[in-house]
Amino acid sequence: MADHAEDLALAASCIAGDRAAHEKLEALLAAKLPRWIARVGTSDALVSETRQRLRIALIVGKGLEKYGGRGPLEAWLRVTALRTALAVARETRIDQPVSDELEASALDPELALLKRKYGAELNAAFKQALEGLTTDQRNVLRLHYLDELTIEEVATATRVSRATAARRLSDARTAVASATLDSLKERLDIDTRDADSLLAFVKSQIDPVLGGLIAKR
Repeated sequence: MADHAEDLALAASCIAGDRAAHEKLEALLAAKLPRWIARVGTSDALVSETRQRLRIALIVGKGLEKYGGRGPLEAWLRVTALRTALAVARETRIDQPVSDELEASALDPELALLKRKYGAELNAAFKQALEGLTTDQRNVLRLHYLDELTIEEVATATRVSRATAARRLSDARTAVASATLDSLKERLDIDTRDADSLLAFVKSQIDPVLGGLIAKR
């Protein structure tokens, strides 16, 4: 992590409201954003909307707090920008419709292959897993994914400590991942030796898939 101390410092300065840090981040986005999201689209409208949402999410929403310094800040921003552009394209239909293949390109190659191969089964398995959750587990997931509350806000809303809220959210996510994996193995008759790759695939999809499914419930 020490190798990325400068990146961590920049992120921290942005969160703290440092003007010079904001300008440095803006310059980076202006120079790199069009290339980062080119696979989604190249229109001025898409680039502008993506950039605006990134500003709000990273600075106002303090999304930069999620950057932990495990890799270069630029690489983290590129993935975040791609996901944001995909969301913009889906919502506004800017440029071409977003395909499952393009969305999967934000994943590692092995996980992208699983996404293309088992995408439909994954959604069905997630839905089945949600049905098996307790009321408390569904509530904490709804607060986090649908209402977009932070751990601290979930703790306040449920009148428990931050540690308890974090544990409940983690337990709920684990329950969903485990039940989804079991359902996929049953539906697809996947050999146990492939379970590790499939589990990594399921975990990689929890955030994007759960957010959509819970919003529809």
